[in-house]
Amino acid sequence: MIGIYGEGSDEDGDSQAAQEIFQGTVESTGATLGEPQTVTTVVNIQFDRGVTRALGKADPNRDHNAPEEIIRRNVTAAIQKAFEKPAAEVAERLDAAADPAAAVAALKKAKEDELLGFPPSKAILVALKKQDLSVATAEDRMFLRQAMLEVANQIGDIETVAREATALLDENPGAFDATHFAQLETAKAIGLARHGRTEAALRIWRRQLAADPPPDSLHRAWLWRNILKSLNLSDPAAKDAARKSADAFLEAGDKFQAISSLSFLVDAWMREAPEQAFTVMDEMLGIAGQEGLHNDELRAGILHNRGTRLLALGSHAAALEDGLAAVALRRGLTGVEHRLAGSLMLVCGALTGLGRMPEAEGYSEEADRLLDNDGKPHFAVADEISTLFETFDGTLAARIEAEARAGGQWEIICAVVTARATRDPSLTTEQRLELLEGLMADLAAHDLPGKMTVAPRRAVATILTDAGDNDRAAAWLRDLLDEAPWETGALASLANIYFKTENWRAAERLLASDIALRGERPGALFFLGKAQFRLGEMSAAVTNLQKSFSLAPDGSDMKEQARLLRDEALAAGGTILPDKPKPVVAPVSRTTFEAALADFAKMIAADQRKGFWRIEDKTRKWIQSPENYGRNLLHAYLKAAFKDQINLFRELDAGAGRLDVLVQLAGGLNIILELKMCGQPYSSSYAAEGEVQILHYMENRGVHLGYLIVFDARARDNGKPLLATRSADRFTVGEIFVDVRPDVVPPDAT
Repeated sequence: MIGIYGEGSDEDGDSQAAQEIFQGTVESTGATLGEPQTVTTVVNIQFDRGVTRALGKADPNRDHNAPEEIIRRNVTAAIQKAFEKPAAEVAERLDAAADPAAAVAALKKAKEDELLGFPPSKAILVALKKQDLSVATAEDRMFLRQAMLEVANQIGDIETVAREATALLDENPGAFDATHFAQLETAKAIGLARHGRTEAALRIWRRQLAADPPPDSLHRAWLWRNILKSLNLSDPAAKDAARKSADAFLEAGDKFQAISSLSFLVDAWMREAPEQAFTVMDEMLGIAGQEGLHNDELRAGILHNRGTRLLALGSHAAALEDGLAAVALRRGLTGVEHRLAGSLMLVCGALTGLGRMPEAEGYSEEADRLLDNDGKPHFAVADEISTLFETFDGTLAARIEAEARAGGQWEIICAVVTARATRDPSLTTEQRLELLEGLMADLAAHDLPGKMTVAPRRAVATILTDAGDNDRAAAWLRDLLDEAPWETGALASLANIYFKTENWRAAERLLASDIALRGERPGALFFLGKAQFRLGEMSAAVTNLQKSFSLAPDGSDMKEQARLLRDEALAAGGTILPDKPKPVVAPVSRTTFEAALADFAKMIAADQRKGFWRIEDKTRKWIQSPENYGRNLLHAYLKAAFKDQINLFRELDAGAGRLDVLVQLAGGLNIILELKMCGQPYSSSYAAEGEVQILHYMENRGVHLGYLIVFDARARDNGKPLLATRSADRFTVGEIFVDVRPDVVPPDAT
């Protein structure tokens, strides 16, 4: 029995485990302008067995369709196919098995032949499901169910995982040890959650988290992930679960899954406090900071996602910076061409927003060439669609839609149908609605992303508003904003409906939540103050109208309107309300602990640095055992900061050495700390050796998260990083520098 069963990420990605690297020179005959030639190219390929994907790397400045580039892509594909071959062989053996006993024998033979160390395929699962378990012995049935469960878990068939886990528990009571039982029960709970039994599933997962002894870090990480995916992202418990899941994955050494859990946290914060979301994305980039092709692609994905969010916020310059960085990382990678094209289109969108149209068109054309699109470039089609929204032309619309349907280009189909439904003057209201609802049904049938329904849903609301059905239009807009709170058009439309129907309370709630999400802007504050004025809440109105007046540009109509209405509210008895203090939220998580280490470093630098030194022959020298002194200070500080939420274990045996401090935080997170002195006679290389020690301790303790704490007395390079970037591995090691230079004026403690 291997693996911990949990709801995985919705995005494919890059596990750090089991990477294989192949490098070599390949010679092949190609043709240029009809002339045969021999082309030699160096192929650098990394194959990640965790995600069954090979990545190749070459000079990103070369022509994508140059002979050597074609060779490189072919070699990458060939190696990818070679790693898929063992699964195909196992599937063939299972297909040939006449009965369950023969299927068991085939699997055992595949294990002997070392074919089961490669990623399985759907074909293996299909072959296993063909077996009639009703005629199998109890032992063979149990063996085959476990095989189906493990294959399904690895290929992401969660429905089969849950079903087989439930059957194993029902058919074999008392047959499993505590760890195996917990894994199966976890998988069973996933099935409950997927079929609407969320509360029952949550009780199982929470009971397992509270078990004594507690689950190991990987099981704990999946339990928190399962809880996270069963909650609405607006629930504060979802953010807590995302953070705890990410921390536990880092402790377990699975950086990709840690980043995946943090991506849920980004989505949650984007609905409430975008600045927090961007802080989390910075954190994700730090985790993915090691060398290697898969880490390059992982960083590119984070940058791309951050860029798309910045673009949605209208931050075109920042989105362009992230888009260009993602493109730079993805250029030259084989196996992610479609993602490179997506990043090119992100750059195109950012440039368009900045009014740099010729540059934008160049990136759009590059994306089309990369995807070998034979039709018109994206830019040309976009211009034609814009024309449809300005002056509808039925013949042009029919041609664009027919070409798009032939090529399966659903974004274009969506735009054309929306244009027809809103701009074709020959249609009745019922026909417009029928077109849009039919389009949304098609999108759902093809399992396309929900973001593609934004435009048609807004169009439905507009049509209903024009028809005088404000209640139904408001319902559509509320549903849209629940899923896509950044849709400014939907927000404006809904606010207009509330003002038109004098639903002041609903308008107040809508505008207040929008300001909490996006920050204070003069227009939003003005309309919030106006709604509060209509409700008779004069002090609240004065407060927000004054803010609007202060933020509005001098001489603008908005500034004058805010002043006039503010004065009316003041005359009616309103006063400016004091600001409410923000609640302090400090969960015991990796980021909270890291902040405490940073605060410790500031405190030592300000108040305690001289304690590391003694005067001898009129010169300052380190005290005896300065590391022990520093460790005592750190121990006292952390206990005072976290009290009963932390356990600290000092000088524990860890294989060939003794680790400095093992930290156990409330919630189960384990972290290793290694302390080093740096500054004559303790050299930088001596301090940097702490990384070797901490990695050794981490390996022996099964803890993959740690910090090297350097008490730094270097005069010239104080605070300069000591650790070089490592090749990709499972370990996350941070550096914390404590300034203990003896002859530097201590910084202000504040």
